[in-house]
Amino acid sequence: MKANWSVFFIVLVLGMSSCFKNSEDPNAQLNADMKLIDEYLAATFVTDALYDNSSGLRFVIDTYGNDAPPHEGQTVKVEYIGKILTSSGLSNVSFDSGEINDNLEDVVPEGLKYALSLMLKGSSGTVYIPSKWGYGETGTTSVPANSILVYNVFVEDVIRTTTQINQMKADTAAIHTWIKANKPEAIMHSSGFWYTIDQPGTGSYPTPYSVVAFDYTLKLLTNTGPGTAIQQNSSPNTGIFSLIDGLKLGFPRAQVGSTLTFYFPSILGYGATAQTSIPANSNLAFEIKLTSIAQ
Repeated sequence: MKANWSVFFIVLVLGMSSCFKNSEDPNAQLNADMKLIDEYLAATFVTDALYDNSSGLRFVIDTYGNDAPPHEGQTVKVEYIGKILTSSGLSNVSFDSGEINDNLEDVVPEGLKYALSLMLKGSSGTVYIPSKWGYGETGTTSVPANSILVYNVFVEDVIRTTTQINQMKADTAAIHTWIKANKPEAIMHSSGFWYTIDQPGTGSYPTPYSVVAFDYTLKLLTNTGPGTAIQQNSSPNTGIFSLIDGLKLGFPRAQVGSTLTFYFPSILGYGATAQTSIPANSNLAFEIKLTSIAQ
């Protein structure tokens, strides 16, 4: 199944576009690279690639991780092997390999940094990067100009800042105290949130990259429990990976037709950035009814 990410990742892609100079036909090389990548995927019988037609990147996720993806300011540890894709196929010899252990914003090339921001901690897979988001028209000593890059990656770890770590400890301690007293049946996820299955479903489970339709009610979660609803709505055809980290991790636990309530620490919500009606560092209670998964 192909998932077109161009709608909900457009902001990220536009942010990257400033890194490249304009030419008379700025999309000619990108379009040629996308065509070659797609032909290679078809020829090698890859049927589960994820397609981002705004950037031209393609992803094949082998293993879905179980914790939040990296964000700027956080350190990401990644094992990787980089190869080059040409019209003759994928190179047998890597142009680079090893381990990244840097802040996300320092990862190069740009396409790899972007790809890692779209992978949960613990994920492994293959990323196909058009030359525009690789080393472009200049190349490097080991990468010819206009080369399509193919990275096999494993997101080994994501290390939060000290402030985020301390906030997470305070959040999870407060939620656990309330859960223990009021929702002993709640299930704890390894990433630090809790959830209850309020109404079981009978349908399929989404992946973190599925496009779904759902109804939701959002409440602030304080030491005395969830407050009154501050948001209540239906969300049609929404890419899960465009949502807060908690929902990226939570939705794959929900079957179509089910209703779940998630109790998220602020780090898996909106973090230190205040939103309308949501103060900074707010723990959240999200009631979700998953109505459908786009096919």
